[in-house]
Amino acid sequence: MAKNTVFSPNAPKPVGAYSHGITVNGIFFSSGQLGIDPETNELVKGSVEDEARQAMKNIGAILEAAGTSFDNLIKATIFITDLKDFAAIDGVYKEFITGDFPARTCVEVKGIPKGARLEIEVAALAE
Repeated sequence: MAKNTVFSPNAPKPVGAYSHGITVNGIFFSSGQLGIDPETNELVKGSVEDEARQAMKNIGAILEAAGTSFDNLIKATIFITDLKDFAAIDGVYKEFITGDFPARTCVEVKGIPKGARLEIEVAALAE
């Protein structure tokens, strides 16, 4: 079984003891991504849509580093601190993922690191 650690210089540095992702047997698993600007390593200011858009950009950079893309997603999990933000986050999600949507789970949680309003993790087929 081959296991490879994935790191993207175009995504924020991990804020803890984890990697951006791992590829195992042709499947890539990302760590959860917040709406952190990779240049400042700070949460973007603005709306929940701004946070979601940055989190998706971060995921895109990590998918690219893993040799895959949004087109190969098989599962996404979204953690949000307020279910009232679901429609706004879903709208941003659909800017990045069009057509063959992966399986997805969205749950409301009490808190997310750095005071973020959302965190997104994905699994994708990797080449």
